[in-house]
Amino acid sequence: MPTRPVLDLLKDTTPVIVEFDDTVMDVAKTMVVSGEDAALIVKNERMVGIVTEADLIRRVLLPERNIRTTLIHTVMTHDTVIINPDSRFGHALYLMHEYNISHIPVVAGGKPLGIISISESVVTDLDPYAHKAEMLDHLAQIL
Repeated sequence: MPTRPVLDLLKDTTPVIVEFDDTVMDVAKTMVVSGEDAALIVKNERMVGIVTEADLIRRVLLPERNIRTTLIHTVMTHDTVIINPDSRFGHALYLMHEYNISHIPVVAGGKPLGIISISESVVTDLDPYAHKAEMLDHLAQIL
């Protein structure tokens, strides 16, 4: 698991990518429709930041900012920790722990490829074990 390339975790995923001057309302709607809890912000096709649901709560809802007029770039995280697609999943976990973050953008040449989420990546790695646990539970019920 920790030695798997980060790029493998991005298969069959499409990140939420929004524009620098989008409103918080537009970004929130896009996140909800896509079922994602984070969005990458781009300007001229280059990633310039990230915003998560938690960011929106802390930086917009709690201070009671207007979601229709507040631009996403005013509330996004600017100095984003990123990872290269060839890096290993273990390194992504290390960075998330070291910087106390739950999402890390995967970026190549300034262009966003996806987002690694601690919860999603752990669930993906646990799927084979969940199947085995279900089989053992079923076997225990039979016996």
